[in-house]
Amino acid sequence: MDQIAPPVPNSDAAPLITAGTIAAQPGRAALARLAAVVAVARHHGTVLRAEDFRAAPAEGVPSPASLAAWAREQGLSSKADRVRWRQLFKLQGNDRPAPPIVLLLKDGGAALMV
Repeated sequence: MDQIAPPVPNSDAAPLITAGTIAAQPGRAALARLAAVVAVARHHGTVLRAEDFRAAPAEGVPSPASLAAWAREQGLSSKADRVRWRQLFKLQGNDRPAPPIVLLLKDGGAALMV
């Protein structure tokens, strides 16, 4: 299981997020979704902190719309869209690689497509 490493004391470095799916165990789905958005933001040179995300009161797990809105508020280009597995392969560019994409899974977890 991949996990988010704790921040190094006395360091401004962001926590390390390892490759692969961040496990969606009970109580970890929100963390998995936030960690995936933070990782993509870091790829684009923007520092986001999961602690700064403010979910709607009724949301137990961050929705695609609220995550996309959070990313846009921080200056990133983002949209929530439903994509089927077959369509994922079309997102990869022939001339240049596609940017990292946050995949929100039905079980509440998240994955990064790079």
